Formats: sequence, C-alpha cells, structure tokens
Amino acid sequence: MASTPAPLIPGENIAAATVSTCGSHVNTTMGNYNIDKLDGMSNYNTWKFCMKMALTLENLWHCIQGNEVVDYQDQRALARICLAVKPHCYQYVQNAKTSKEAWSNLAKVFEDTGLYRRVLLLRQLHRIELTTYSSVTQYVESVMTLVQQLADIGKHIEDGEIAELLLSGLPTDYDHLVSSLETICLTGSLSSELVRTRLLQEEFRKSEPGATSTAFVSRQTKESKTCTYCKKKGHLKNKLCDKGFTVIFNNKGCHIFQKCVISGSPICKALDGMSNYNTWKFCMKMALTLENLWHCIQGIEVVDYQDQRALARICLAVKPHCYQYVQNAKTSKEAWSNLAKVFEDTGLYRRVLLLRQLHRIELTTYSSVTQYVESVMTLVQQLADIGKHIEDGEIAELLLSGLPTDYDHLVSSLETICLTGSLSSELVRTRLLQEEFRKSEPGATSTAFVSRQTKESKTCTY
Repeated sequence: MASTPAPLIPGENIAAATVSTCGSHVNTTMGNYNIDKLDGMSNYNTWKFCMKMALTLENLWHCIQGNEVVDYQDQRALARICLAVKPHCYQYVQNAKTSKEAWSNLAKVFEDTGLYRRVLLLRQLHRIELTTYSSVTQYVESVMTLVQQLADIGKHIEDGEIAELLLSGLPTDYDHLVSSLETICLTGSLSSELVRTRLLQEEFRKSEPGATSTAFVSRQTKESKTCTYCKKKGHLKNKLCDKGFTVIFNNKGCHIFQKCVISGSPICKALDGMSNYNTWKFCMKMALTLENLWHCIQGIEVVDYQDQRALARICLAVKPHCYQYVQNAKTSKEAWSNLAKVFEDTGLYRRVLLLRQLHRIELTTYSSVTQYVESVMTLVQQLADIGKHIEDGEIAELLLSGLPTDYDHLVSSLETICLTGSLSSELVRTRLLQEEFRKSEPGATSTAFVSRQTKESKTCTY
C-alpha cells in the first residue's frame, strides 16, 4: 500500500500525516491518531468531532472559523478534510475553494438537525433502561452519548435533567437510592456526575457477597401480608377492593369509606393521603369554585361565614386519619396549606417516577389517540403541579417520540413546520387525530407502508 507523507511547513511543529490512497480503506492516519473516513450521515457526528480535534491539534481549526486565515494553512486544512472522506463524498468537497466552504458543504448534506432526527434520538433516550445493559458504566455512557448527539443538532439538555433521566431509567430496586438523593435536592441542585457516582457505588455494593437491596427486602415484607377484607396480598392501605369504595387496612381488618360527596353528588374520593392528593386537590378546587368559595383559599376578600363553610367542606372531604392535619385550622386557607405541606410530594422521587411514566408512554398501549394524548397531558400537568414545567415544544416532541414507526411519515411531514416556525402540542394532537381518522377509513393504508411496498417491489437488474 502506497502512502505519501504530508509536507511540513517551516515554523510549524506538526507530526507527519499518512493517508490511505486506496478507496477501500476507511481511516486516515495523522501522526499518531486514526480517524474513520466520513461515510455519510451514519458517522458524521463522530467524524466531525474527531476532525475538529485533529485540526485543532495542527493549529488549523481557526481556518474553519474564518479567523485570521493564512492561505497556505487554509489549503492544508482543506486537504485534511478532503482526504478524510470516502470517495463517494468527494462530490461535496472537490469544488470547495476554502476549508470553511468544504466544512459547510458537508454539514449541509450530513448534519441532520431536523425534527425526525430529534424525535428518533429522544425516543431512544426516553426508552433507555439500566436492565438492558451489563453494567452501570455502559448505561451511563449510552445516556451521555444520546445527550451529546441531541446537543450536536441543537437540542440541549440541562445537567439537572440529565440526572433525572439517569434516575428514571433505573428499575424499582433502585428506588431507595432515588430516595436517598432527596436531601440533596432540598439543599442544592442535583448533578449528573453525582448520580453517576452514586450508581457506581450502588453497583459495587450489590456485587459484594450477601448484598440485598433494601427496596427488595421492603417489598418482600409488604407482599407477605394479606388483606383480611379482600383476601388479596401485598397492600397495607390505599387499596380499592370494591368499585366505589376505598379500603383502609389496619390491625382489625379493612375499614370501608365511601366516596366524598359535595353538594349532593359524588365529586371525588375522600383524601386518603399522597396516593390521591393531586386528584383530590383538583376536584376540591373545582367544587369550591362552583360554590364561590375558592377565593377563601386564595385569601381574597374573605368573608368569615364563607371561610368557615370552605373550611367545613375541606374537613368533610378527608378521611378520618387525615383529621389531625385540619382539625386545629382556624381558616380554610390554613387547612388547605396544612394538607399541601403533608401530602404534596414535590421531591425528587415523585419527579423521577412521573418522568419515568412520561418517557415510557407509547401510543400502542392505548385504544385511541385521544386516550394517549390525555395520558401524556395528565402526566405533564402532574409534573407542573410539583414545579417541573415542560415547554409546549417539548410536549410536542414527547407526543411524537411515543409513536410507533408506522407514524414516521407523519413526523417527516411536520419537518417543514419546524423550518418555518415552532411546533406546538396542539398541532401534533390535531395531526394525530386526523391520522387516526384516516387509518379508520375502509381500505386506508399508511403512506409510509405504501412507499415501502413500492420500494420493495422493484427488482435490481444487476
């Protein structure tokens, strides 16, 4: 195999570079480092990073940036780029006059920054789970690789969100680790580096002889108990054993409490604790609003008799074991605040749990698009209730990332909107409903499937 050493420029301390002259070889050697040749979109991001580092090492990166460019350096940078691509990519660089032009040409062709690419990467990131990897290190590396690939196409994820993504991909026997990180969230911000360190420590602990997860022990203890009312195993409280009733387990068996009734009609189940607090909170707000009492909770122009009525409504809408939190309250606002302090879980564990559900949600598990969208929006609202707000554009991407592959044509059709403006969750919902209606019509076939059929029906003459 013939190789030609690159000429050294006087005044520069540059290692000699050797480039394969045979088109079948896939790497280019510069000094002591190898770079896989650019093959297309499949390895563009890796190639881009490696080439940037190589050009930086040879003091040529400023040519790509267009800063104080000296002609002979620019031509060397251009040569480096041209010799680091495969023959079928020459067409994009052979007419370039500068290294910056060649770099820009390749970016235009291979740097996929569109919606489809973004949704594809988000789908992978949201579905990633520790259980599919042989070690924590592999799991973390895979998450960070996807995060970097999203950053490369302009979708930046904050470090705190990366930490939550790492935690949301853990199985339930790591719940005790998530809980142990709660205190850090109270005193400061959670970092991805801290989560990675704790995961590695936990992996080491689990690998020791005789190590057993505390979460697993706790779950075993809970599952060994049997409810004396419904005769089912595994619950201590908050168990719905019969439609329309809430059952509480205690030493004497199960106590049955009926649904909370406000103004003569069942509005919601009585507050039982953290398990149904968010639903209860919403229903109670609507009930108090309906009775023109919500302003008492807000503390706006409060009239004493109205405030006492609002307080009574709240107290009668909680179960007996929750009386302790409201019985000494002087105002409805105080009672409302007391319940929020006890049951409104705004901590890391709750956030990770909701994110895990949101990221795993898929259209295929629902009977209709409407149910799917409602489930996504419910989780988004629950996250907003505990201070984790998700932008509308991100909600749109989440809706798209939960779609099966036979909806890829719909994602592609939304590309143009991203180029001309922002994508909204309402638009995605509308398009999904339209697609569902189209699919329900007799003889309807996905355009993507038709396209694939047409492609597969062709026969190569060679």
